[in-house]
Amino acid sequence: MPHVVSNQPWGTVDIVLHEGRIFFQQDWFYEWQVRPPLAPWSTDEKRNLHNTMDRQIWGVWSNRIRIPVRLGPSPDARARDLVARCGGSVPINFDIHWVLRPGHYRVTAVKTHPGSADRSEVSFDTRTITFYSHDLAPSGAQNDAGRQTNNFRTAPHEFGHTINVDDEYMRGSPHLNDAQSIMNIGGRVRPRHLQLIVTTLNNMLPGCVFTAPAA
Repeated sequence: MPHVVSNQPWGTVDIVLHEGRIFFQQDWFYEWQVRPPLAPWSTDEKRNLHNTMDRQIWGVWSNRIRIPVRLGPSPDARARDLVARCGGSVPINFDIHWVLRPGHYRVTAVKTHPGSADRSEVSFDTRTITFYSHDLAPSGAQNDAGRQTNNFRTAPHEFGHTINVDDEYMRGSPHLNDAQSIMNIGGRVRPRHLQLIVTTLNNMLPGCVFTAPAA
């Protein structure tokens, strides 16, 4: 069997055995709203919003981290083959898929004016996303340590919340000083951000032990 798949309420984890990689996908079901007096969403605008978010998330998250994997007790042939094929660490790709029936997340997409003060947000517990169209553009951001950026991208940051990763830009976060982190004000994925996926992986393929360092 070339795939070992785990369908979770928050996404689908797919170990692609014959390619030695992991593929993660979320299905997003959209509801479209508008801030008056803006016109209703056109089909092209809807496609542009989804495709832009998809590209931004792929660009930040995919192929940025290799997940360490080793053989554990009683590995079967699939586990041995994966570890041998990937050389001890597995690349992971991320994708969001626009679906026409309820999926992993219900996304309320709101068309807003540029410069709007509305802030996009995610609830992992309810599997809901509110995304405002002005957040497609890079913006300025500052963390509670006083570090600043002019190139903060909201969609990849909010995507982290969909896999239950906390904000790191606030006072009290152990990672406040890691300003380059995507969950802070930067654009880099850290192994710690993949903990939920790694926990899932460790229940998928007996004889394989996946890790995500906390640092």
